[in-house]
Amino acid sequence: MAAAVASHFLCDAVVHVRGLPLLRDVAPRVGLGLWRVMGVALGLELLLLGGGTWLFLRSRPELPVVRRGVLLGVLVVLAVLQVVGQLAEADAPPPAALALTWLAQTLVLVLLGLWADRGVAPEPVGASVAAARDR
Repeated sequence: MAAAVASHFLCDAVVHVRGLPLLRDVAPRVGLGLWRVMGVALGLELLLLGGGTWLFLRSRPELPVVRRGVLLGVLVVLAVLQVVGQLAEADAPPPAALALTWLAQTLVLVLLGLWADRGVAPEPVGASVAAARDR
């Protein structure tokens, strides 16, 4: 969990404008402002999504084709919606609508991940060594 939070903060520090506090309000604020160059920012996000998807699928070669296809399909739809939403010239939706869509998106992704990866539990590192030693 700590690694996920730290990596998310690093990604935010790259894309957001200077405004992320390091430690509360008295600390310096960071941000490289990559959002000002939207094409590069979206390219980086899509690269991260693609890399994470590739790592996941590589770690699960036994994942059934249907689950793999549904997972890829949903990720493509979410990526397209992200790109279209960021490039649209419309005003931002109200905060309540944003919060609701973020929560719904998180729920969909978590449920999709649980469905795609159910019944596929990798053996913990060192478990086979310990089992062989106990024989």
